[in-house]
Amino acid sequence: MVEQELRRGRDVLLHVLDASKTGLMGVTRETARSLAASAPGRVRVVIDACQLRNPLAQFRRDLADGFMVTVTGSKFAAGPPFAGALLLSAAIADEIAARAAILNGLSDYTTAFDWPEALRGCPGFTFKFEANIGLGLRWAAALDAIAAYAAVGEAQQALIIDHFNRQVRERAAGVSGVALHPDDAAEHLGSRSIIPLTVKMDEGTFAPLNEVQRMQVALREPADGPVCHVGQAVRVGPRNVLRVAISAQDVAAVAVQMAAGQSLEKAFRPVASDLDAVFAKWSKITHRFRVE
Repeated sequence: MVEQELRRGRDVLLHVLDASKTGLMGVTRETARSLAASAPGRVRVVIDACQLRNPLAQFRRDLADGFMVTVTGSKFAAGPPFAGALLLSAAIADEIAARAAILNGLSDYTTAFDWPEALRGCPGFTFKFEANIGLGLRWAAALDAIAAYAAVGEAQQALIIDHFNRQVRERAAGVSGVALHPDDAAEHLGSRSIIPLTVKMDEGTFAPLNEVQRMQVALREPADGPVCHVGQAVRVGPRNVLRVAISAQDVAAVAVQMAAGQSLEKAFRPVASDLDAVFAKWSKITHRFRVE
């Protein structure tokens, strides 16, 4: 598709999904680099890292490769919603500054302090407001969680996330009507912090979306046990899944206890206790739904 659009004389913005809401990714960084190199200046790459579920060092590599990166502080970082940013390398910022005026319509969606200082004085562009205080405060909260996560070494991050992965798999195997679908058990799952679980009916068929949505609502109601928050129902082809995820704050908390001398198993116990509560309630709700 990229080659076709280039032949038509069009420039291309290639959207690379670093991690979807079910943990999948595409296209690969290698493909993105190859396409960008095939037509310098005409193929731009933006890495959609809004889930923030890759090692932070990866984003430095992306910027060094000339990619733009979108991030949020409200997914993996578990910060307030609507804390988003577009990361630009210094080279791209300089290129933008040297080009024609920025489109005036952007002044309705951004303020002066949202931009790098080098881009605030672009000719023909006037900001309507100096600062978005709410956005700044949301990022202050999100960055606190990100900083704690960044202080954990990548190897230890991967160790804790892999342990979480195995703990979820073990518990899911004990709940009737919940399955890790083979298509979701690829290599990526071992390093990702989102686990999509397919919901099935008694006869083994995939549960309809409204039934899975009903399950998610029941999990966060107090009727059958503690309030449990899992990711909303998502369609994956013919299936509907609910998602169990670990946050940056969870990883950082486990790492702090390990640094104090606790084993991984002991440091992970608070998270394991939460998982026990989630899957015990899930099992109870599944039984109640079937009786109904």
